Amino acid sequence: MKHYIHIRKFLIQHRMNIALYIMAFVISFLVIFLASIYSNSQIQNDSVVQNQSPATPSIPEIIPFTSYEKPDLAPAEVYNIYLIGDSMTHAFGPRGGVFNEIISREYPNSFFEISNYAMANQNILLLPERLKQSVQADHDLLLVPILEGDPDLIIIESFGYNPLSQFGIEEGLKRQEELLTEVMTTLTNRFPNASVMFFAAIAPDKTTYGQAVTESSAEARWAQAEERIEYITNHIDYANEHNIPVINAYAESLDLDGDGDTLYINPDDNIHPSAEGLALMGRIMTRRIQEENIFPTQ
Repeated sequence: MKHYIHIRKFLIQHRMNIALYIMAFVISFLVIFLASIYSNSQIQNDSVVQNQSPATPSIPEIIPFTSYEKPDLAPAEVYNIYLIGDSMTHAFGPRGGVFNEIISREYPNSFFEISNYAMANQNILLLPERLKQSVQADHDLLLVPILEGDPDLIIIESFGYNPLSQFGIEEGLKRQEELLTEVMTTLTNRFPNASVMFFAAIAPDKTTYGQAVTESSAEARWAQAEERIEYITNHIDYANEHNIPVINAYAESLDLDGDGDTLYINPDDNIHPSAEGLALMGRIMTRRIQEENIFPTQ
């Protein structure tokens, strides 16, 4: 009985401390219990994350160019035409000049926004990078990079008047073809709904080629003209082999002797197109566009 009284007296005297000890024990137990649950949850989450495959960004498949298939354009009030080439195409002017006039007459219900990306002294080696660069076509006209644009028709000139002479004819023509394939792969993947045509500018006259601006001998100038013809005709052959529509102003600018008709050549340099030459190229461009039904009639 005495022991009971002592215990009861002890509990009464120390009830506050005992209550605190019990509370501390309970809180410690809860903390340990909750920590255990959280730890197990993290382990399970880490296991799930480790078992998941990392997300792979979707990369569009690049389809190598082999043969061209012309898309069907939907009727529109405005069509965008991009011109690409060297000084022979640059001669049309930043918005297409006489070509724009001619095609606008043939399609009176449509408006043509022509962007001329052609530049003088440009050979085809530069073309893949040129597609990514803006072009100062005029003092107040900065054209966005071709690959950032929205063309309905892209016309690619041969760059034949800037041949790859440093490689020799055989290697140079091979590189021309490789670059055309690279560019066509880029364009057909980037613009699957845009039409592409190849353009062969007017033919040089081997007798007078460049005589107004060079002191080269007649034999050297003749050889230069023949080299340019090799690249122009190879451009045409590539197009025919790959089913690409051709605008062949070269063939239609030959005289009866099979040489470039001087009527179409600027007498100031005996190289670039004259006013008649530009008009001829503009007419042939427009006619071939009509023959290929590039732009649907409204």
